[in-house]
Amino acid sequence: DDFPLLLENAANKVLRGEYMYSPEYWSMIAKQTSFNDFKDKSFYQLGSENGMKEMKEGAELKYGSLVEAKQTAKLKKYAEALLFTREMFINDDLSALSNIPQKFVLDWNTIQGDIIWGFITSNVVMEDGKALFSTQHSNLASTAAVISEESMAAALIALKRQKGLDGKRVIRIVPQYLIVSPEYEITARKLLTTVSPTQASQVNVFSGMGLTIIVEPRLTGKAWYLAANPNAVDGIYYGYLNGAAGLRTYREDNFKLDAIEFAVRGEFGANVIDYRGWYKNAGE
Repeated sequence: DDFPLLLENAANKVLRGEYMYSPEYWSMIAKQTSFNDFKDKSFYQLGSENGMKEMKEGAELKYGSLVEAKQTAKLKKYAEALLFTREMFINDDLSALSNIPQKFVLDWNTIQGDIIWGFITSNVVMEDGKALFSTQHSNLASTAAVISEESMAAALIALKRQKGLDGKRVIRIVPQYLIVSPEYEITARKLLTTVSPTQASQVNVFSGMGLTIIVEPRLTGKAWYLAANPNAVDGIYYGYLNGAAGLRTYREDNFKLDAIEFAVRGEFGANVIDYRGWYKNAGE
């Protein structure tokens, strides 16, 4: 009764092909770690402040101080199960049920992407009490603007003036990804397109910066983002239980129902660890 169309008694049946789903890019903007258990995993940061100062002859040495920060991430468990009767398998003359494992994998990849991109779309509040993108973090454009030479220049300046934990030393972040919604894809590609200029004013300075465009369907509207390589600048972390990234599959015969139960389970945890490698413009 669950699949009246698929298992109907028809002479001419054809199983349609699967949709070509959008590829997932979330692993490009996040860094992998691992979890030993389901407790909070803390990510600590330590830096120094005060810095070097001139020491006069005979003067007493002055001690500096350290500053620290912490962000946590927690592992969560995800699962999915299906039950098929013996009759369903026998009546499945299209072998459609044999594709169930691939659907489990698709669901697993999708939920991970939902979590990672959810940090961006919800502008998650970090443990310092401030939103990921905020004026306090100096990574949110004060004026919403379309992607252009002027707005990109402002974004690059903001990233390269980001300061470390002491709030003084500039860390000069270089972005690697320009992230946009489908609504802004053409605009973004035009900005990064290489041209053959005949005069200096026609030079496209952004075409040689090595920026990679990521078009993410989960993003809507005209907001656009710049992000650093997560292996160069900490940003979003994700991980699995003891590094086991794959799904664990279970199959059990249910003799009472004359059926077979299939289930998959996986553990996944993620969080935004640092804001400094990210920049947002709300667009217009």
